[in-house]
Amino acid sequence: MTIWYTWMDAGNNSSEVAENYGVITKNGQPKQVYAASRTMSTTLDGYRFTERVTGSLPQDVYLYKFLKGTKAAYVLWKTTANPDTVAVPLASGTWTKVDTFGNRTSVNSTGTIQSPVSTLPVYFVPAE
Repeated sequence: MTIWYTWMDAGNNSSEVAENYGVITKNGQPKQVYAASRTMSTTLDGYRFTERVTGSLPQDVYLYKFLKGTKAAYVLWKTTANPDTVAVPLASGTWTKVDTFGNRTSVNSTGTIQSPVSTLPVYFVPAE
């Protein structure tokens, strides 16, 4: 569930934090959070959360598993600012990796893949 505090910025003063909580600017231009929210909602459309996958992942790294029927999708991110690379357990085959802003790349898994991880979530969905 996602809750937006406000849809549009309340003002144009960039030094006034409370005026800049919107998903779009006062002039109606989408902000990065708009693209990130769109990516999340379209990538995970029809999926439901099932579990946090832990395994050998560091404690500050999160891998959430979602299911749509028998198809699995995963979301990977970490809570600390220092970027890292982790082994992500994915079933063998071809996956589509979707970054926070909707850019897609194809990745092949032999049971795990090495993936950079940061505070920006990335998605792994079955290749179509």
